Amino acid sequence: MTTKRALSHLETAITIVDRAERQILALAETLDQAIREIEAIVDDEDYPVEDVLVESATGNETKFILSRAEVKAGSVSVLVDGTAITSTAFTVSGNVITPNTTIPADSRIIARYTVLGLKSQISAILPRLSDLSAADFTAAIQRFRVARDWIRTNYGT
Repeated sequence: MTTKRALSHLETAITIVDRAERQILALAETLDQAIREIEAIVDDEDYPVEDVLVESATGNETKFILSRAEVKAGSVSVLVDGTAITSTAFTVSGNVITPNTTIPADSRIIARYTVLGLKSQISAILPRLSDLSAADFTAAIQRFRVARDWIRTNYGT
């Protein structure tokens, strides 16, 4: 004979097993997200950019703003009407170029520079974090892939 107690335990077990399986599948999705984020950091390289700063200068410009931030130090070159000018003719701070000389009126001004990818930006930060390293991310990806693959094999998705 089936008792109320037995039915209650069976019902609770079914509910908990169903919840646990949903949480395991959700964990696989979370692991995928973590893997994608870590891969974005590890794989995102620096890249070159060319900005037209002004099509026709007035001669009164005191600064130019680059369209992208996190500019790699020393990577900026400025061209006036297609001719590169010396790096002493301007200063760069962040993504702002300040000319040290008057820009000729009616000149087309172009900047070429390198934007730091996530890989470079994170590499600059990691040494300041005593409890985190690039090796930690690499090890985490390996662990996460093993766990995710085991879940998919045993629970499907």
